[in-house]
Amino acid sequence: MGNQTKIYDLAPEEIDESIILKIIFDEVEKREFVITPLSVMGITGFPISEHKEILGNKQKIEKIKKILSDLSTKGILEKRKSKQDFRGIKEIGYNLVKFK
Repeated sequence: MGNQTKIYDLAPEEIDESIILKIIFDEVEKREFVITPLSVMGITGFPISEHKEILGNKQKIEKIKKILSDLSTKGILEKRKSKQDFRGIKEIGYNLVKFK
């Protein structure tokens, strides 16, 4: 987790593409993982296992979802064929495109 930006501490309008990319790139250096809005939030210490916290932060989730979709459109992320399920919440998952 180190010096990751804490999404929990940010307002939705403070979350931008550069923050999300830094989180993804820092984590991918350590391990492969499915990129979803909740996985990005969880990496930074967001309490994603607490359903109440998730429900109270829908604006942040929607903002991250849009950023991930935009990164997919730009060819940085690749949409996975199946949706990811986390505690009954279905999410579109992405993989980081490996650049040659």
